[in-house]
Amino acid sequence: MSVRRSLAFLLLIAALVLVGLEAVGAWYQGTWEIIPLSSLWAAIDRNSLIGLQAGLENALWPGLWPPVRTVLELPIWAVAGVLGVLLLATGGRSGEGDRRRRFSRRR
Repeated sequence: MSVRRSLAFLLLIAALVLVGLEAVGAWYQGTWEIIPLSSLWAAIDRNSLIGLQAGLENALWPGLWPPVRTVLELPIWAVAGVLGVLLLATGGRSGEGDRRRRFSRRR
């Protein structure tokens, strides 16, 4: 199994776990509370999140921050799930098949 497929499956499993975490929280609290990507990032390292905003607005282009902020406000399970699906969709098996054929011709 390739590294890309392994990472894709880990992201999909993480997405399912995070949806389950939100569902359990909704069960106990009575309301569904979405965990955005920005809150996880801020919990890990708030200064890097602030630095990303400053870097995008000052060094690159100020109009780049609003789309990035929109992605950061998405539920973390959605971001992990979409990345996992994209990695699975782009991780074709053509390279592995070519290697197998190449080794089988030598026999």
